[in-house]
Amino acid sequence: MGLPEGLISSLGNLLSSLAELVGAVTGDRKMVMKSTTVQKALLQGSCNGIVMEASTCASSSINNNTKKKPKAAEENQTNSIYKNPDIGLCVSELIQKYGFPFESHEVVTKDKYILNLFRIPHGRQGPHSRGDKPPVLLAHGLLNSAGAWVIHEPDKALAYMLADRGYDTWMLNSRGCTYSKGHETLSAQDKEFWDFSFHEMGTMDVPAVIDHILATTGHPNLYYVGHSLGNTKLMIAINEDENLVGKVKLLVCFAPAVYLYMTTARLLSLNAPFFKLQKAILDYFTGGELMSKPFVQQFKKFLPYPEYFAAKVVTMSMYLMGGYNPDQIHWPGLPVVAGHTPSSSSVRTYIHCLQYFINSEFQQYDYGSADANLQAYGQPTPLKYDLTKVTCPTVIFYGENDLLCRPQAVEQLSKELPNVVGYHRVDCDKFSHTDFLYAKDADTLVYNKLIYMLEEWTRPENSVS
Repeated sequence: MGLPEGLISSLGNLLSSLAELVGAVTGDRKMVMKSTTVQKALLQGSCNGIVMEASTCASSSINNNTKKKPKAAEENQTNSIYKNPDIGLCVSELIQKYGFPFESHEVVTKDKYILNLFRIPHGRQGPHSRGDKPPVLLAHGLLNSAGAWVIHEPDKALAYMLADRGYDTWMLNSRGCTYSKGHETLSAQDKEFWDFSFHEMGTMDVPAVIDHILATTGHPNLYYVGHSLGNTKLMIAINEDENLVGKVKLLVCFAPAVYLYMTTARLLSLNAPFFKLQKAILDYFTGGELMSKPFVQQFKKFLPYPEYFAAKVVTMSMYLMGGYNPDQIHWPGLPVVAGHTPSSSSVRTYIHCLQYFINSEFQQYDYGSADANLQAYGQPTPLKYDLTKVTCPTVIFYGENDLLCRPQAVEQLSKELPNVVGYHRVDCDKFSHTDFLYAKDADTLVYNKLIYMLEEWTRPENSVS
C-alpha cells in the first residue's frame, strides 16, 4: 500500500531541507542536488529506497564531519568561531559584560502568562546621558528572543547603540520563548501552555508590556521597533485595542511580515501546502512546543565541534528562510546567534505563519474547518485584521533580497497602512530578512538611519526626513 500523496510530498520537502542543511554543514555542494532527487523520487513513489539513500547521505556526511576538523580553506572562519568569548553567554551576561546596566521585569498578561521584559535603562556613560527621551521597545520575530538585539559588540548591536545614545531600551520576550516560559497556573510541560499563536502575542503580550513600560518610566508613549512578526504583533494589538495608537509615538518596521503569499523562502513555500499534516505530526511528537533548544545546545551531545556545525546550520537556515547574503555574514558572531536561536515557540504559531502563505490574507488563526471557525469566530472563516486601524506614524525598512517578506508584499502593506511617514529600501542589493539583526554592517546600513529618525521625532516638530 502506497503512502498518501500529501504525506509523501511533505516528507520530500522535509528531507530536501535536511539534505541542504547537511550539504551546507559539510561543504558538499552535491547535497543540494541530492535534495532535489529526494523530492522527485518521493513524489514518484520510490519512498523506501530514497529515504534510505537520504539517511545514508546524511549519516555519511555527519560521520565525515566528526572525524576531521574543517578544511584548511575555512581555517580563518573556524578559528574566529571557536575563539568568540561571547559563546554560551545569555542576554543578561552579554549586556553586563559590555558595561551596560541590566534589569529584568516580570509582566503578567491577562491570560496569566509571565513574561520577562529586559531593560537597559541607560548607556555606559550613566543615567545622566538619557535626558527626556521616550523609551524604545524592541520586538523580536518568530523563533527569536531579546537575544536578537545584543548579538554583536556595543558599536554594532541595536540595543547597545540605542542605550549609548540615551534611550531607555526595553526588549520584549514573547510568551513561549527561551526567557518567557512562565505561567501562573500552567507549566511549559503542559500542552495547554502552548495553545497560542502570534494573535495572543499581540492581543495579550504587547499591551501588557507597553503599559508596564509607560507606568515604570512615566512617559505617555514609546517608540516601537519590530522585526518580522514583531511588527505583526503590534498591528494585531491595535486591532484589539485602538487606544494603543496613542501610546506608540512611532512604529518602525524591519521587514514586516504581514503578507507572506509572495514569499520565495523555501522552508515556507514548500511546506505550507501540508500545514494540516505537519500540525498533526508536530502536535503528536512535541506536545505543542516548537524548537525547544538553540542549535548549539542541540548539537552538543553528539558532535565534537558543535559551534562550527551550528554556525553552518544558521547560515543555511538564513538562506532557506530569508535570503542569502554572504558578504554580510559576521562569522565570529554566528555561534553566538546559534546559542540564542532558534528560541522556542508554539507549533500553532508556526502553523499560523503557513496559513498566511496559503490564504493570502492578514487574518486570525484558521482552526481547519468551517464548524471550528464558526464556534471560535461566529463565522465559517477566520476574522481579518483591519490595517486601517494602525494609524500611528509608521516607518518601513525592507531588503531587496528578503525571500520571506518580498519587496512587493511590503509595498502592498505600505499602501494599506494609513500613516506611513517613511519607506526605505536598505542600500544593499543582497540585504535579506535576517540581515536586519545579524549583518556585519547593519549598523551603517540600517541602525544609524533609524537612530537619526528617532532623534528627529524626539524634537517638538516630530518630523522624519
